[in-house]
Amino acid sequence: MKQSYFLFALAIFFLACSKPDSPAVFADIYTRYEQDVKTLKAESIFAEKTPSGKTSSVVFQNGVKFLGNNMEAKTLPGGVIRYELELKANLPETIPVHFTDNLKKEKKIDFHVPSIQGFEISDSIIKNSEGFTLKLDAKPFDGKEKLVLIFTDANNQSLTLEVNASSAKPEITFAPRQLSRLAPGKVKVYLVRTGSVVKNDGRYTFNFQTEFYSQTKQVELE
Repeated sequence: MKQSYFLFALAIFFLACSKPDSPAVFADIYTRYEQDVKTLKAESIFAEKTPSGKTSSVVFQNGVKFLGNNMEAKTLPGGVIRYELELKANLPETIPVHFTDNLKKEKKIDFHVPSIQGFEISDSIIKNSEGFTLKLDAKPFDGKEKLVLIFTDANNQSLTLEVNASSAKPEITFAPRQLSRLAPGKVKVYLVRTGSVVKNDGRYTFNFQTEFYSQTKQVELE
C-alpha cells in the first residue's frame, strides 16, 4: 500500500454565520485514487460555527453519499464525526457528493480528481550522471496542483522529487545526480498528482483535497 503524500486534516474556518437558524457549514473532503489497484478512498468532515462562536461537528440524519454509496460515520477524539468510504472502481470523470441537511434541504455538489493517463522515464533507463526526462500524459495542471515523483530502490530507500504546476509540462527534464541517494539497479517509481479546490454553494463551503496515485513502473538506475 502506498503511503499518502500529505495527511488529511480538518480545516476550521472562522467565518460569520449566515443567519442564526442557518449557520455556515464548512466541509473538508479528501479523495484518493490508486490506479494500480483501482481503489477510491474518501473522507469528509462537516463543521458549523454555532451562535456562541464555537465550531461543532455536523451529523446528517441520513448520512452522506459519495458516488451514490453511503459513507460510514466514525467518531473521532473530540466528538468530530468523519464520514469514510473505500471502494473498487474506475475513476469517474465527475464524483457527486449528496446529503440531506438538518434543515431538510437536499444538497448535491460535483467535483473531479485530476488524473494521470500515463508516463515514461528516459526509455526506462536513468543515468544519474546525466539526469533524466519524464514524459507525462495528463491534462494541464492548474496553479494549486503539484506533481510528485516517488522512487524506491532495492534497499527500500525512498526519494521524492516535487514539481509545481507551472513546471508540470508534457516533458520535464531533471538535472543530474538528483537520485544520488538511491542504490544503482532496479528502482520502482510512481507519480502522485495533488490538488486543492474550494467551492461555495449557499451557506456551504467545500474544501476538496485530491490525490491521484499512478501505476508503479520499474526503471534501471545507472
